[in-house]
Amino acid sequence: VGQQPGGTLAGSRARPLALIPFRAPVLVNLTYSFTDAKLDVLSRRVPLPGSSKHNFNAVPGYDRGGFSFRVAGAYRDNYLDGLGDDPEIDRYVRPHFQLDLSAKYRVTPNIQLFVEMVNLNNAKYTACQRGAGGDRLLQFEEYEWTGKFGVKANF
Repeated sequence: VGQQPGGTLAGSRARPLALIPFRAPVLVNLTYSFTDAKLDVLSRRVPLPGSSKHNFNAVPGYDRGGFSFRVAGAYRDNYLDGLGDDPEIDRYVRPHFQLDLSAKYRVTPNIQLFVEMVNLNNAKYTACQRGAGGDRLLQFEEYEWTGKFGVKANF
């Protein structure tokens, strides 16, 4: 926790390291961070722009015998994206959760097959202003999943 002229900052990050016994083919990576950052600007106290209060990442996977597989889930809480002259025109981005997947198979020491898929859950990007009458939509982006696959060769 820190107190600076013009704002405060508090936060923590947790990352369990030893969830699965060493040398097991199953992998687990979990990360959570909490940030409470405030800024005094334009005669008011606002969240630090671009700073989400809660962030979470989970990556379970498998890695054995030349085969590797990962599923990644990433959550980002809402955050202040742009500061206006008054609170009703500040721009906020809504919470976002996205799932990604990757798999690799080593055919030989020099050749690897791979596949990567991004945004499997078709997560949306939404930005709004928060007024007394409710949120006002500023931006809405919707994407389907994308992917790539191929062969990597090292010479």
